[in-house]
Amino acid sequence: MQGLDHTLRYLSLHDNRYLRYFKGHTQQVTTLCLSPKNDLFMSAAQDRQVRLWDLRTNICQGLLTVPGQQPCAAFDQQGLVFGVGTDKGVLKLFDVRSYAQGPFDAFTVAPELQTHAAFSHIQFSADGKLMLCVAEGHVYQLDAYNGNLQQTYSTGVPQGALGLGAVFSPDSNYILSGCADKSISIWSTRTGQKVHIFTGHAGVPTTLQWHPRRMLVASACNALAFWTPDPKKLAPPSYSYPMQ
Repeated sequence: MQGLDHTLRYLSLHDNRYLRYFKGHTQQVTTLCLSPKNDLFMSAAQDRQVRLWDLRTNICQGLLTVPGQQPCAAFDQQGLVFGVGTDKGVLKLFDVRSYAQGPFDAFTVAPELQTHAAFSHIQFSADGKLMLCVAEGHVYQLDAYNGNLQQTYSTGVPQGALGLGAVFSPDSNYILSGCADKSISIWSTRTGQKVHIFTGHAGVPTTLQWHPRRMLVASACNALAFWTPDPKKLAPPSYSYPMQ
């Protein structure tokens, strides 16, 4: 959670009280990301800062100043690498243990090179082989090792609008994203084809999460919805779905 003064608040759901306050950002926080392996988490804000924190102390553990009005950040599934999305289609990769030395690699998403759009969301797949990044009406699927653009998916969001949330399935075989027509599209990361659509939201779903161990998707517009994907509709008959 963040307050009106851009302070991050660590809330205990057990007794509904704040355990810790994390102060440092001076403008709106746009990204919060927990490490999958330890107590580290990251925040990115419109003050062009990416900050690393430890849940056990309110002292900032690291600070990066990056280009772009609205940076976003994400850890990989091993908690060893984090990516930062900046402006003009640039993604920078940092080693968690030596981020102060600068990025060890950088990718450029060619279609965004000449635009002024900022990435609104990035994510690593669970198997570590893929990345996705969202800019305006496009979800880009990249090779996480060399940055090659593999697929581009359209969500129908107009130019200049903030991109919608997107997420990998736990087996890395699918990407889900909200769309401008209030639906949720599911694409195969292997073929790039749209394999299924969820409909029923009254507004445009801006946020999605897939349960890490179950066939359950949560999405939100001004209301929260839960979905149970049918593996038979997502995969060809010869494919044995791993999350049954």
